[in-house]
Amino acid sequence: MEPIQQKNHNRLRAISVPGKALLFGEYGVMRGGDAVVVTLPEFRMALDFSFASGEEDASHQFASDFLSGSIHLKSNQIEEFLALETNDERRNFACYLSGFRAHLVGVSVAAEVVASFSPSLGFGSSSALLACFHIALAEQFFAQSGMAQVGIDKYWQRLFDSLLRLQGRGSGYDVAVQVWSALHFPTQSHARVLQFKNKGYSSALNLNSFEPEISSLSIGQTELRRLGCFVETGVRSDTRSVLKNTLRKELPERFFEAQTALARQFLQDPTSLRAAQLCREAAALALRADLLPQTSEIQNFVAACERAEIPWKTMGAGHGDCLWVMATRSEIDAIIAQISASRMKVSFAFEEEQ
Repeated sequence: MEPIQQKNHNRLRAISVPGKALLFGEYGVMRGGDAVVVTLPEFRMALDFSFASGEEDASHQFASDFLSGSIHLKSNQIEEFLALETNDERRNFACYLSGFRAHLVGVSVAAEVVASFSPSLGFGSSSALLACFHIALAEQFFAQSGMAQVGIDKYWQRLFDSLLRLQGRGSGYDVAVQVWSALHFPTQSHARVLQFKNKGYSSALNLNSFEPEISSLSIGQTELRRLGCFVETGVRSDTRSVLKNTLRKELPERFFEAQTALARQFLQDPTSLRAAQLCREAAALALRADLLPQTSEIQNFVAACERAEIPWKTMGAGHGDCLWVMATRSEIDAIIAQISASRMKVSFAFEEEQ
């Protein structure tokens, strides 16, 4: 399919995607395993886009309250910034545009973040930005909206290639479920549990031909409300750095296999009772792999949970951001007050889902 040629300035509606959190299967997805993900619509990333075509010297602008000022980038600079190894914001912007850079000749893009959530939560702020750009650019250049976008040639591969440029490595589960959720449930207001698998993964060929398989998991509202809370740790992890450090550790294959096994066990029995058991096993795996930040607050919090026999685990890549703790908000608040963990707080509670 050839892109639609735009002749006039065109403002799109705000593109909005939910935050996400990975419950089970972290690292296993790096080997083509299954993952259990929850989307969090109350934490949304929303951007307004405008396009101007027919410009000889096309330039692009990105504005966000999380930046000290607007970022400006010319089309002929995209490749230059993609080649950088530094964590430059202009490089990140180039990554957001990279999947459609061949179509940006003579077309200027302006994007402004109109709703966001803190990167310190670990709910996928950078992947959410990439997801918004991908959806908006696909809609602009191919005149496809909603699930019709997925029919665009190399749709998922464009997204995955941009993610690899942004993070250096990754399974793609985060940005894929955010895009999928935005296209399937654009007005969804409640948390939704999803299954993710990359059908294109092939260890024999040592490549990822990205072909995500995503589906909603049937879990009752009562069980969902028993899944506890996400607790912000006050320790922010950078995904790109975390993935690099993990590769240096050379974790054994049985670690990745165990992560996938936990996800598959929950998929077979998606109950809070099963989740509690698997949380304990996942926490033990994370501790053996040294994935828990060694701060006194986190260590004291985890020890208090263990004494109270409250299941907990690291989320996603670990190393910070949030912990998943299977207790009520009041129980967790009491522990945080008891150990004087001023940097920790409950960021999301399943019990409050209506």
